[in-house]
Amino acid sequence: MLGRARITRLLIVVALTLWLGSTGVSSAIAASETPSGDIVQLTKVSAARPTNASAEGPVSFEAIVDYRLQTAPRAFFLLFVFEDSSNTSTTDSSDGTWVSSGSSQIHLTATYRPSPGVHTLTLAAGLFRDQNTLLAWAVTQPFSLSPAPGGALFAKVLAARQDGDYAKAVNDLTAAIEGAPDVGILYCWRADSRLHLGQYDEAIADYTHALSLVPDDRSCRVGRGIAYLWKGEPAGAISDLTKVIDQSDKPDRWTVWALRARGVANTDLGQFSNAIVDYRAYLSLVPKVADRTEIERWINDLQSAEGTTPSKGPSSPG
Repeated sequence: MLGRARITRLLIVVALTLWLGSTGVSSAIAASETPSGDIVQLTKVSAARPTNASAEGPVSFEAIVDYRLQTAPRAFFLLFVFEDSSNTSTTDSSDGTWVSSGSSQIHLTATYRPSPGVHTLTLAAGLFRDQNTLLAWAVTQPFSLSPAPGGALFAKVLAARQDGDYAKAVNDLTAAIEGAPDVGILYCWRADSRLHLGQYDEAIADYTHALSLVPDDRSCRVGRGIAYLWKGEPAGAISDLTKVIDQSDKPDRWTVWALRARGVANTDLGQFSNAIVDYRAYLSLVPKVADRTEIERWINDLQSAEGTTPSKGPSSPG
């Protein structure tokens, strides 16, 4: 029909690039703009499950997407639901919805039935000219449906984060934790929101508790490494980030985030050669990443540094 397998593989690649090119590990929703001017922006995402449905029942997603299409007379949208694990991603998606060139808004829907053992999901909207050409895309941050019936937690917290109200997100997650104290992803989300508020000690405590519940969760460990980095404790950051890098035979987005962040931490510690190795490894894994020019400048500064601290950019993974 639309070459769904080919489209899925293509979107996985570009979604990874987009995650890595966003303005930090905490971005809730990102948008892409191609050099030619095609734009996709997720402006609202909601999730609902029928009131009589079980925890394994289907979930209906709705996304409101603003877009600008300039490079083709028409193109089609797909809304993807990614099942994220430590190793790979599988997807389910909506049927293609065609749009004409210009700027407008569209509502996309997809129905998803949770798979056993899946802890987090990610929504991605892709605008395709054909099954081989992705024009623009947007993705959400990974989220969990399991702690709240009908995805109410996701919708509520995501809305607060989109509005920049991270204090409300923390309060909502705290309430959710009271009802589900053994769900590690809730602590990761609260920690991530606390990072935006500059509450580094509290974020580290949340990440640490999350890792006691889900010790193999790479996203939480990357998050704690970033929290240490932003707090000004690069040695602690390197410990967590190195574990993320070393624990996977096949590099994934967590590996890439960790390499970039560890480069910053090594620079903070004056370990310039190690930082250069990390930055080069980062660029080799995502050669078309949005901040490539900036990272290359950091590498040049590090190579020319003699007894002075070079420019290394903000202490952030994105």
